[in-house]
Amino acid sequence: MKKINKLRINPDRIMKNEELFTLRGGYDGGGYVNCGESGPHCRGPINSCDDETVRLYCNIMCPGWSGAVCVG
Repeated sequence: MKKINKLRINPDRIMKNEELFTLRGGYDGGGYVNCGESGPHCRGPINSCDDETVRLYCNIMCPGWSGAVCVG
């Protein structure tokens, strides 16, 4: 175990890059969408950033939306 002043880092409890990537939403095609430009704004996680899925999500969660940005 390394000690940095009073901070102790236990190497057994450090997450690996693969675990962090999966936790962030990687490998499964998931993402995060922001619906609405001039109308109502809605944000949330989404399974896929393809146009059909984004339109469906925004129509259900944010009626009256005018634009969307999906990252993921």
